[in-house]
Amino acid sequence: MRFPPGVDAEKAIYGYVGALQGFPIEAITSGIRRFLRGECDDVSMKFCPHPPELAAIVRNVASPDPTGNRFFSYRAPKSKILERNITKDYARRLVDNGVYPRGSIWTPSEVNDRPDIGDLFAPDEKWAYPKPVNSINHHEHAAETGEQRARMSFKLSVLSKAIDLKQVDLVAEANARGLEDIVALAQRWGVEVPGSIWAQLEAGAAA
Repeated sequence: MRFPPGVDAEKAIYGYVGALQGFPIEAITSGIRRFLRGECDDVSMKFCPHPPELAAIVRNVASPDPTGNRFFSYRAPKSKILERNITKDYARRLVDNGVYPRGSIWTPSEVNDRPDIGDLFAPDEKWAYPKPVNSINHHEHAAETGEQRARMSFKLSVLSKAIDLKQVDLVAEANARGLEDIVALAQRWGVEVPGSIWAQLEAGAAA
């Protein structure tokens, strides 16, 4: 979608990164889908929402829902799918009746407006039960270690220089290849590479 007149689309990334930091990806995905379906009040449907507007939409998604809907932070089991698009109760009955083995796992499907519908997987011993997003403190849930924050800050510095040089595509391509290529771009453009980034590169090489 278009940005409002006068908004620099490339620089808008900084606002979105800051506004959405700490929210679970499930809530961000669902919030964007609700906006695209026209389900968000008090937001113009003609343009992309401003970062604070999108953050408010996502925050409402991640908060308790009076209808009882809940959004989950989980990984899908690494096992075969036995049944798709069924309720948890039906999945339980299938297992109780011996149709599928004990230890089979039901999880919600891709985040949508029907979190009661999901998929049944074969047993996976390493799988962990999902946690409702509503029960997770966003600041604690942010899956950003100190190393990840350092990488993000460094990449934004390189991106800022790329915007000035009108070379944003080069950053996207380098990012897809890995941190080493981002560092190479930084050196080419005279962007300072922090010691923590060098340390991460050395640790990766040693591994």
